[in-house]
Amino acid sequence: MKNILAVILSLLILISCSKDETDSPVEPGAFSTGIFSANIGGVQWNAGTVRAYKQGIYTRINGTQEISDTQNKYSSMILFIDILHLNGPKLFAIGEDGNGLNYSAYARVEATPRNGDTKEIFYGQYVENLSLLDVTGIDSERIRGEFGFRGFTKTTPVDSMNVVNGTFNITF
Repeated sequence: MKNILAVILSLLILISCSKDETDSPVEPGAFSTGIFSANIGGVQWNAGTVRAYKQGIYTRINGTQEISDTQNKYSSMILFIDILHLNGPKLFAIGEDGNGLNYSAYARVEATPRNGDTKEIFYGQYVENLSLLDVTGIDSERIRGEFGFRGFTKTTPVDSMNVVNGTFNITF
């Protein structure tokens, strides 16, 4: 009886000391690959990391470029494009909801200044013949298209940044 109790006690100690293996959730789009590039404020931007994913009615693509050129004002830039109700190739106007207008495509650039100031965020607002997103293809594995927009800061609406000649071809 003593031996059985010792075995049970030993097993309980071993089981309680074992490492719990839990699956940590993978961030959406964590395994995306592809091309995401544009000319942002007169500087060629090419994302080093990209993501594309769909969740419910939302489709998001984003990319980050770390900028090593010390002459550049920014040390990194992240470009986001969010689309609502995307179910096939379509041309969208990029903008922010307001003034009675509702948009289905949104874009923003988050730029981190090299001098340590707070991040500057440029929100895409509709400018005729500039603020467009053309999704030329989408299926269960990939999204591709072209875009351009003018981004404005909400703190100083005069500050703007043109994003032109944008293109993406990214896996989900």
